[in-house]
Amino acid sequence: MSRSMDSARDYEVMLLVSPPAGKETWDDVRKRLGETFQHHEAEIVKDAKWADRRLAYPIGKHRKGIYHLMHVRAAPARIAPLRRDLQLQESVLRELILARSGAPTFSEAPRDDAVSDYEADAG
Repeated sequence: MSRSMDSARDYEVMLLVSPPAGKETWDDVRKRLGETFQHHEAEIVKDAKWADRRLAYPIGKHRKGIYHLMHVRAAPARIAPLRRDLQLQESVLRELILARSGAPTFSEAPRDDAVSDYEADAG
């Protein structure tokens, strides 16, 4: 374990990722994200791909996105550079990194019918 991991904290990371294009697969996107976290000495404790969603408004040219939830362990000093690298990746449309307190719990993806009900009410 590196010296920087001695003072590691738990973080919850939510990424909005553009759907893979061309010959790229979700595994390719996930591998690239994993390499970014590894480069910043951040350990991915658990991760889950949530469903593809139609965005409420376009982000650039994208109208759909994939929510990807991760629990990560990293030194606090590594978070700002990690955030910057995530923002520079073309496939990452949005990122949110929150410090966790207490034991992490892993949320389930929202039910499709719950989202459909919301979209029907909003439309």
